[in-house]
Amino acid sequence: MTNFELVKSLTDLPSLMEEAGLAINRGGFCKCFLHEDRTPSLKIYPDQGRWWCFSCNRGGDVFDFCECFYKLDTKSALSFLAQKAGLNIIGKPIAPEIRREIEEKRQRREREKMFKQWVKSETLKLAGLLYKLDIMIDKITPKSLGFEWSRFLMESREIFEYHYEILLGHDWEAKLELYERAIDG
Repeated sequence: MTNFELVKSLTDLPSLMEEAGLAINRGGFCKCFLHEDRTPSLKIYPDQGRWWCFSCNRGGDVFDFCECFYKLDTKSALSFLAQKAGLNIIGKPIAPEIRREIEEKRQRREREKMFKQWVKSETLKLAGLLYKLDIMIDKITPKSLGFEWSRFLMESREIFEYHYEILLGHDWEAKLELYERAIDG
């Protein structure tokens, strides 16, 4: 892994852009810093570590951003981003133990990202299931299903609602416990 690849893997593009004062909306758009912009035309692709402005047809990665926004050359952009990541790499090879530590941090960030995506996905699924269960419970009378099925529907709804409340809440330990149970089984 080259120093460029290493620094790139450690740099979160949206965080870097927000630190620079760009306001990123929920859709991943912000106003372009390369020209006057009334509406956000610059799209950030966090998974790819890239950005693209649909107005001026320019884009790039974290290095291109630093070069354009801060007016740095490539070597200075590398140095700037390495320093932000807590590395001193200019002119020195990175020790294997530091590379391992960096790789572990990158993998941890990747796992956290997957976990957050899972929370979002499960929240949407549970919301849909709760909606469908509510319709079923409202439309189907307990007499037409029988006692056991009515009880099953009500208990299922309680379980789904409990999980839904955990996913919407701020208790990350409880969310992590749900995630681990889902992954394990």
